[in-house]
Amino acid sequence: VMVHAENDAAIRRTRQRLIDLGRTDIRYHVVAHSETMEREATHRALAFAEMTGARMTIVHVSSWQSAEEVARAKARGVDAIAETCPQYLF
Repeated sequence: VMVHAENDAAIRRTRQRLIDLGRTDIRYHVVAHSETMEREATHRALAFAEMTGARMTIVHVSSWQSAEEVARAKARGVDAIAETCPQYLF
């Protein structure tokens, strides 16, 4: 299973709150797509993999918190890997 780990419901709520506050500049994208939300979605996907025994690939990991979630899951025996993109390394 491959997952691009994001919490869509939380992103939609945060984005709408930002729009309501007039914060529509591109710099607010990172607020709506926070590392915390990515980590939560990564954790959730890995929990499903752990429960079902499925092999999990987390794609486009952009935060160290998500990478640590994958490392912790692997240490527990979850069949999981992650990949990232060059732009997330800088």
